[in-house]
Amino acid sequence: MSRRRHSDDSDDRQPHKRRRTSEPSEIEERLESLICRVGEKLSAAVLRSVGAAGFPGAAAA
Repeated sequence: MSRRRHSDDSDDRQPHKRRRTSEPSEIEERLESLICRVGEKLSAAVLRSVGAAGFPGAAAA
């Protein structure tokens, strides 16, 4: 389902500005950064869970 509004001929509002398009290399860098941040958060959550479960040596990991 599209969230875009379809304009009427009677619609007097100004058109929305288009988003700035990024270069493919910039998009790739941003995706890599996002994946790394998500991976770090996931790793930290797993380590907390393992530590909370009381596995020996989990705190050292």
